[in-house]
Amino acid sequence: MKMCALQFAFLFFSFCALFKNGNSLECFSCSSQLGANGLNRNCEELSWYDTHKKTQCYFADSVCAKYVVDHNGERWIHRSCQHYDVCSFLQTKYNNDMNLLLECSVCSDKDMCNGSPQARYFPLFLISGMTVMISRLVN
Repeated sequence: MKMCALQFAFLFFSFCALFKNGNSLECFSCSSQLGANGLNRNCEELSWYDTHKKTQCYFADSVCAKYVVDHNGERWIHRSCQHYDVCSFLQTKYNNDMNLLLECSVCSDKDMCNGSPQARYFPLFLISGMTVMISRLVN
């Protein structure tokens, strides 16, 4: 009986983790110089596991943005929550002799969509573990 309670608790919390409350968007939030190394400075390649670099968007027209700016000859990549019209705003802001917007993209179709395209195996492990536990509960 104790094992069933633990299994139920695991299933419940796993379900809650998969389907979080509310509809606020989560985005990666970081900046780094392109080509820079180091754990806290690398913003080029991100994945679902880089949870320390994510933030919750709290405004209604939120999108996840990824943009690259040439700051006086040095290229920087930025990822963050922004308003839907961020690219037009940045085009105006970074259009001078010192700064130039090189790339800008936005998305809002899923959490952390402004990350790097990489395989995400953790949800598969979670789902397969839940399937095994459910089959044990049923049998």
